Amino acid sequence: GGTSADYKLARRVIETMKPEFPAASKPELVTYDWLVAQRIPFDFQAMLYGGRRSKGGLVPDFVVWSGNGGMAWLINGEYWHSQAINSGRDETARFRLLGATYKGITITKVVELWERDVYRKRPLVFQQALLGIGLRG
Repeated sequence: GGTSADYKLARRVIETMKPEFPAASKPELVTYDWLVAQRIPFDFQAMLYGGRRSKGGLVPDFVVWSGNGGMAWLINGEYWHSQAINSGRDETARFRLLGATYKGITITKVVELWERDVYRKRPLVFQQALLGIGLRG
């Protein structure tokens, strides 16, 4: 599914951004592009609790600055995050992110954005996420 505008956007961000962010997923790049276009301050793939270098480290896709706090935005791929085996891991990560401190800012909300919504429900999915609300829960 998706519109031709969706495909054009995905193609554009992949062509222009993938060389700079080779490990980023397509929905992460689309989200990154939107945040930059809206001039919303954020950090991409922030490392908390040691990040990928440490067992138990976390790397939220985005930490978006919001008022006096921050929000962790987690971009969920439909396949991987829909599997029951990963739901416990995801829930634990969300719990650990809430209240964590990153660059002196407390993460007050954790928002999940799903791949299909990023592609098909822009800008609504991003506007809701700025309010701390995920479309699916």
